[in-house]
Amino acid sequence: MEEHPPRRHLGPLPGEGEIVDPSTNQAALCRKVHPFQASKSYLCPGCGQDIPLGMGHYVVVPHFDAGSRRHWHETCLRRAFERGAKASNHSKGRRKRASAKKRGTQTPEQT
Repeated sequence: MEEHPPRRHLGPLPGEGEIVDPSTNQAALCRKVHPFQASKSYLCPGCGQDIPLGMGHYVVVPHFDAGSRRHWHETCLRRAFERGAKASNHSKGRRKRASAKKRGTQTPEQT
């Protein structure tokens, strides 16, 4: 019988309610969106991938600007809390372009 590596347990989220938004480091409200409540698709700021219609996820609503709420995959939100890193919808693209400028190479947009 082949052994599989142990699954990494990410642990529970800090919980629904008051949290520190990992994308802004500001006070925010976090709540679970159940699959039956997920009536639209969203872009996850943690991974930049789609959260499809009907998939359960979390919504984080900053107190200072309810209009800038973000919808997160559960795993992405857990990882953001673990690393304490800022994330945004376009952070991966900015990092790629910025690092290419430092190296003096061209990005695909520049070719």
